[in-house]
Amino acid sequence: MVVRLKTCGPAVIGSIGRQAGVPHPIRPLGAVSTTLPPVDTASPVKRKRSYPEEKVQRAVVEFLKLAAPDDLLWWASTNQKGTRKGFDQAILKAMGARPGVHDLCFVIGPAARFCSIELKRPGWSASDLSDDQLAFGRQVVALGGQYAVCSSVDRVERVLRGWGVRLRATVLTSSGMESP
Repeated sequence: MVVRLKTCGPAVIGSIGRQAGVPHPIRPLGAVSTTLPPVDTASPVKRKRSYPEEKVQRAVVEFLKLAAPDDLLWWASTNQKGTRKGFDQAILKAMGARPGVHDLCFVIGPAARFCSIELKRPGWSASDLSDDQLAFGRQVVALGGQYAVCSSVDRVERVLRGWGVRLRATVLTSSGMESP
């Protein structure tokens, strides 16, 4: 997968490295657009299982580091229940972690509107959402916020723009065209 970013002014970008979690040094951009190297889906670290949602989240975070405007406050939730050992989960629970909190949380603009995005692996289905994630989404909406479920960087971009966020960059397709 090649992700191309078109900036709307001078910016810096860290590229997504071939090894997950090993970013290349941040470098200034001289041109209006750049191409990030493809994310290598074969991790050099041997794991018992694959973490496709982690790869999606890493790519989205790299995009947000470049594209997020000053009036967008965002952070990632550390509630990954299925990937933590019981002891770690107990510590997080005692510290106030809630099951079902979406992967990315946002406070948008001067009105401080809360929104969240749950990231899923490509090819996900509605049954992949846990009851806790559905309940969290319903609570966000009941309190006047919005939430979405996404499985790609370009989908996250479309959702954020739909929420009125004026991003400083856009995702381009491999042909150089802006994503629809």
